[in-house]
Amino acid sequence: MLPDFLLKFILMLITRVCYRFRVRGLEHLPATKPALLVCNHVSLMDALLIATSQQRRIRMLMSRDYYDNSGWLCRKIVDLAQVILIHKQDNPKKLLQSLKTARTALDDGYLVCIFAEGALSRTGMLRPFQAGLERIVKGTDYPIIPMYIGGAWGSVSSFHSGMPQIRPLKDFRYPVSVHFGTPLPPTSTTFEVQQAVSELSVESFDLIKETRSSLGYEFIAAARRNWNKRALADSNGCELTFGELLIASMILRKRIRAHTSDAESHIGILLPTGSGAAMANLATTLNRRISVNLNYSAPTASVRSALQQCALQTVLTSRPFLKHLPELPLPVNVLYIEDLLEHISWREKCRTFLTARWRPARLLSGSKQVKPDDIATVLFSSGTTAEPKGVMLSHHNLLSNIESFRSVVPPKRDDVMLATLPYFHSFGYTVTFWFPLISGISTICHTNPLEAERIGTLAADYNASILLTTPSFLLAYTRKIKPEQFSKLRYVFTGAEKLQPRIAALFEKRFGVQPLEGYGATELSPVCALSLPNVEIDNLTETGNRDDRLGRALPGMVIKIVHPDTGATLAPGEQGLIYAKGPNVMRGYLNKPELTESVLHDGWYNTGDIGVMDSDGFFAITGRRSRFSKVGGEMISHGAVEQALQQALQIGPDTLAVVAIEDARKGEKLCVLHTARGLDEGQLRETLRTLGIPNLWKPNPKDWQVVDALPLLGTGKLDYRTLTALARRSTS
Repeated sequence: MLPDFLLKFILMLITRVCYRFRVRGLEHLPATKPALLVCNHVSLMDALLIATSQQRRIRMLMSRDYYDNSGWLCRKIVDLAQVILIHKQDNPKKLLQSLKTARTALDDGYLVCIFAEGALSRTGMLRPFQAGLERIVKGTDYPIIPMYIGGAWGSVSSFHSGMPQIRPLKDFRYPVSVHFGTPLPPTSTTFEVQQAVSELSVESFDLIKETRSSLGYEFIAAARRNWNKRALADSNGCELTFGELLIASMILRKRIRAHTSDAESHIGILLPTGSGAAMANLATTLNRRISVNLNYSAPTASVRSALQQCALQTVLTSRPFLKHLPELPLPVNVLYIEDLLEHISWREKCRTFLTARWRPARLLSGSKQVKPDDIATVLFSSGTTAEPKGVMLSHHNLLSNIESFRSVVPPKRDDVMLATLPYFHSFGYTVTFWFPLISGISTICHTNPLEAERIGTLAADYNASILLTTPSFLLAYTRKIKPEQFSKLRYVFTGAEKLQPRIAALFEKRFGVQPLEGYGATELSPVCALSLPNVEIDNLTETGNRDDRLGRALPGMVIKIVHPDTGATLAPGEQGLIYAKGPNVMRGYLNKPELTESVLHDGWYNTGDIGVMDSDGFFAITGRRSRFSKVGGEMISHGAVEQALQQALQIGPDTLAVVAIEDARKGEKLCVLHTARGLDEGQLRETLRTLGIPNLWKPNPKDWQVVDALPLLGTGKLDYRTLTALARRSTS
């Protein structure tokens, strides 16, 4: 016992000295009785972190492959710790013997720990759990205790930056945490255990909330690290280094203060994607105000609603841009950014430079007054089916979302973000604005995401490597941008609407990079799940994406499927409502507490999407609950009908849409709006007759309407409010 005790004491000293180490949930660990611990696996140091997180001795299950390739000292420690060797490629007899050995260790009163993923994560995502854990506790009363190691992904002992290499100086004082969850019964399925471990990842992010700084502080820190590096360039010819952007934003902050009341907590911003919008948002954040990027593509009534909901007294805009929006309502105090940045004296520039370069960042950003839960911005939902809702997002919401995204899409120093989405779009605000700025990479902006030729030129001129957009815009780029202009792209992510396989295939064939889908919502800051490229590292392939699936939840977040009526969690393969939980879940809807309570339940956000999840965590959306109709007692998915019609007629998603309107006889009926003028009623009836969907799902040919174009929102989504109004008008 003495060598074992001495070894554990030495290892505990190492972890406490080398790591900022925190443990949570020890009360869930039995004091003397056996239990099976099931943990995620992200670094070579995981076993050491678990062993030293509590006092009891733990029998670990370890890959025989790692053991065989280890040095003699490592093997000696493994033998001394009585590690149980196992490998998923063992023959059935050998595999069963390893599981029996683990069961015997439980019978002897030990804690037994298994890394159910079977291998170290190559992408930072939770790998699918292996079912062997069920066999270990089958027929016993030994509890299963979910565990999660937070923070170790990103250390040099993980695959975050390629092959792991344990370098103590690089890992010194690295922040990690070990979380023990509520014990599960031994009858729990592998999927249930995997979900419980995922939920603990949320807790690991909440643990760092108390030390979380503000968006302003993070930008200042990034600007000082990359002072002379290009931060921003736009299609108007403006180029700014990180240092210049910080200085300009500070000067703008001072001038905004001079023209606004201290009582104004919200500042409206009405500017297209570019240097002006970036400076306006930075100045507002550094001023400890709440930015409200107004949707200039929305109907006048929606903009007026946003102004009223936020009680906006001031809007930052520009005269040239405002000329294109003469009908847009504005508050009394309109500040033009070109006026605010005029007549900057040499003395003011020098003074601001010294302050920006040397004043302590926490004083400069006001972080002592900014708490993690303080609201950073209000983004209005697109209002596709109802009045826009003001989504309140905190500094912690946004920084957590950026951290999660960055952990699985690690930026390189020479990466260049191609930003075309407007900042009133949550995808544009978080991922194409804040993500590159606080990650220290360059951003290239263009005001109009539909101007493909200009975007292609910018991408070529600045070697754009990351593109985040919507499928509608992606189709335009495929048609109009030359392959050599997108030759440097290494990541292309789409969101906001379904990415059709046809569009993805066309883009990949033309540009040689696979577009991948993300899933999220404004209420989720916005990214919740992501598909990733499939990778092979150290002879192990990790699946990052799958056909007809939207990927898996990002680290720190968890998704579940629940029954729409009972709220019960559903098993894999069963269709229900998608709920999401994580530090990225909004603070609530502005001035709408009842609406907030209707969608937030014990930290879970009801997305309103209908979906299905596989046993390994990959999931898909099958429709929007608001885009389901009940006809003849049956729930009909508008999206499923759209897809069937588009395939049968061989037309794209930009050509046909399905909506529902009131019907005196059935309660609701489906209507189709399309741009294919060559369709006649006889052809439609023949197509519908051969369509492989139930007759109840087939829209009556008399309820089909030709339109010049399907109306879009500024985010690229279909405007279902306008579509429904058109359908009602045609049948009235």
